[in-house]
Amino acid sequence: MRAMAFQTPWRYRDRVGARFFAAVLVACSFACESRVLGPVVDSNAGTGGHAGTGVNTGQSGTVGTGGDGGLSGTTGGGATSGTTGIAGTTGGGATGGTTGIGGTGFVGSGSGGCGISCGPSACPVRDGQPRVVATSPQNYQLMALAVNADTLFWGTYPNQTLGEVRSMPLAGGPSTLLAANVIVSQLHLDGSTLYYVTNDRSGGSSLLAIPATGGTPRTIATGSQIGSQIAYVTSNASGVYFAQNNVIMRVDPAGAVNTPVAGPTGVVWGFAVDETNVYWAAYANGGALYRRALTGGDTTTMRTSTAPITFPTVDGDDIDFIEGTNTPATCASAIWAIAKVGGAPRLISPGTSGIDVARVVRDGTTLYWASNSPHGAVLRMIRGQTPETPEILAAEQVNVGAPVVGATDIYWIASAPGGSYEIRTLPK
Repeated sequence: MRAMAFQTPWRYRDRVGARFFAAVLVACSFACESRVLGPVVDSNAGTGGHAGTGVNTGQSGTVGTGGDGGLSGTTGGGATSGTTGIAGTTGGGATGGTTGIGGTGFVGSGSGGCGISCGPSACPVRDGQPRVVATSPQNYQLMALAVNADTLFWGTYPNQTLGEVRSMPLAGGPSTLLAANVIVSQLHLDGSTLYYVTNDRSGGSSLLAIPATGGTPRTIATGSQIGSQIAYVTSNASGVYFAQNNVIMRVDPAGAVNTPVAGPTGVVWGFAVDETNVYWAAYANGGALYRRALTGGDTTTMRTSTAPITFPTVDGDDIDFIEGTNTPATCASAIWAIAKVGGAPRLISPGTSGIDVARVVRDGTTLYWASNSPHGAVLRMIRGQTPETPEILAAEQVNVGAPVVGATDIYWIASAPGGSYEIRTLPK
C-alpha cells in the first residue's frame, strides 16, 4: 500500500518573505511539541457572528466587527445540535476598510460567502480539536506532506530563501534533514523512496528521488522554463508518473527512461493512474475528463463541462473529480464520481460540502478532503453507507490543504495566527 502525499494548491503561494531560514527546523525542525489546537483566530480579522444555538432554531449571530484595515469578520462556529443557526448581521467595516462579513452558523448557508452544508440538513461535526504536530516560523510556508506507517515527511516553500525536506517519527522526537537548498511544491512517497519536486525562481522545476531514510538525491526529470513545471507526481507498479508541458510522462523505476503516456489535450489539472489506465483532467475552453490505456491507444472522453474539471482520484470502480469554479463566493464546485467504464456522473458531495476542494484522498472505503471555503474544514465520508453524508472532522481551518492519510491518523497543513503554518492531525 502506497503512502499518501500532498501538494498545496498553487493559490496559497502568496507568502511573505521568510526572514529566519537559519532558525528553521532547530532540534525538531519547527516547534514539534504536541498540543491541542484551540480556536484559530486571525489577530487582524474582525469578530464573526456567534453560532446558532438551541435544540430547535439557532439564534442569530451577533454583529461582526470590522478588523484592522477592514478585514472581514471570521465565521462563527456552528451549533453541534439542533437546526442550522441563522446568519448574523453584517459587521461594520473599520475606518478606511471594507465592510465586515456577517457571521453565520458554521453549517448554515447565510449571507457573506459559502457555509459548509450537507444539503437540507447540517453536516455532523466530530467533537474535539486537532493536535498540532509542528509549527513553522512566521511567514515560512509548509508546502507538502507525505506519511508512511511510522514517519511524517514535509517540505517547505519559502518566498525569498531556500527550504528543506525533513522527516520526523510519528511517535515524536527530533526531525531529520533529508534535502536542503530546495523549494518544495510536492512530495510523493512510494515504498522506501521519497520523490520531491523542487522549483527555482525563474519558473523551472525538477523531480528528484531520495531514500526515505536519507541519502543522495538523484534527478528524475527537469524543466528549465515557465510552462515546463513538473506536477501531480504519482506512481504504480510500472513506474512514476508526472505532468510536464501538459503531457503526462512515465519514468521507469530505475529513473532511466521518460515515456509520454497521454496528452496534450489542454492544460492538465491533475491525473490518476490504476494498473490499467491513466485518467486526467484538462481545460481548453471548458473542462474535460479523459481516459487512456497505459499501453497506448485511443483517448476516451469521459466527461465535458463548461466549468473546470480538476484532480481526478481513483475510487474503487469509480473516478472521483472536482467540477466547478473554485470560488467560495459562488458555491459552484462539487465532488462527482463517474464509473471507470463511463456513464453518467453522480454527485457525491451534498449541499456545499464540496466547495473549493483541492483533492479527494481515498483510504479503503473512506474519502477525505479539505474545503477551503471561508468556513474551511476537513471532512470525511464513508462510501456505500446510506445516506452518504460527509462528517466535519475539523472546522475553521484557514488556508487548509488536502489531507494525507496514515495508518491511524490524518494530517494536513493550515495557516496559524501571526503568519506561521502548522501541521495538524486527528484520528481517522
